[in-house]
Amino acid sequence: MSGTPIAPHGREIGLFAILGVFLSLVFGIGALPGVLGLYVLWLAYITTMARLSFRAPSKRKPPIEDAFWEAVDVSTRLGEVRFYRSPTRPNADTAILVHGWNSGARRMTGRAKAFTDAGLNTILVDLPSHGASASIRYWSAEGSVSMLIEGLNRLNQQSPDDFGQRLFFFGHSMGGFVGLRLSKRRSELDLDGDWSGWVMESPMTGYSEIFDETCRLLRLPQMFRWSLETRVLRTFRALNPQSDVRCLRDADMPVWGTLTEPTLLLQAANDERLGNKHHERLVGEMKRSTSVPFEAHMLESLTHSGAHDHVERHALVASWLTAQTS
Repeated sequence: MSGTPIAPHGREIGLFAILGVFLSLVFGIGALPGVLGLYVLWLAYITTMARLSFRAPSKRKPPIEDAFWEAVDVSTRLGEVRFYRSPTRPNADTAILVHGWNSGARRMTGRAKAFTDAGLNTILVDLPSHGASASIRYWSAEGSVSMLIEGLNRLNQQSPDDFGQRLFFFGHSMGGFVGLRLSKRRSELDLDGDWSGWVMESPMTGYSEIFDETCRLLRLPQMFRWSLETRVLRTFRALNPQSDVRCLRDADMPVWGTLTEPTLLLQAANDERLGNKHHERLVGEMKRSTSVPFEAHMLESLTHSGAHDHVERHALVASWLTAQTS
């Protein structure tokens, strides 16, 4: 699926050219310098807004400081990634947990308990510019997935016993978006295990809603949205030249990624951050894939943020995991 093509830069020039001709006819040739100045200001504004769309988090959650979790720093081409691993059990299954935006691995230790209690080798990660991982100037989910893949491959080289025959993934919020992309790019992983299940908690499933929210915050008129979209996509491609994303729809599920193994969805009933659209997209796509076992729960007691420990969520994950590993 290619979606709507990217608007060419010439369209923007054409609009300002028409405006210049119109104002020149009405006010004389002296209006042209004003239109040119307005165009330069517009370029500076919209380019700045596009770059801000890739800003890294301004604050970090502190890294994990718990003797149970061994911190492992892994070098990648894009920077250093901090992993945390539970005590290794040779030949045990593996769980990989990824946190949400502006969070960190520290917020995933409670969620990891269902996996460590079940005897899985459990790996947490600080995404780029989060926790103890390297800072990057411009942040994108695609770039973070690239760093995660390279980091996991290097971790596997250093400690292959961490990775068993079955692999499970838990993603919260932005971590779910990362998981969807990881599912699509799984061929880049040098892991021997097979993906056996996915747990998604209040996941982000597309970028379109985030872009719409940005446009609303900027009060950007509908007729100029394509201008911001063009620059956002150009910036994205400059940061991720190997990516196949060419339009906003390419950054939405299922093109961005989909799940083809048993999946558990745990959704905050009142999702104050992402709302219902991301949840509805995932449910709709999974229901269309009738061959994939899918279990979804809407939890009234669960909030999008701050639910480090949650009894109901823990019980559901533990029960689902038992069914997948028995």
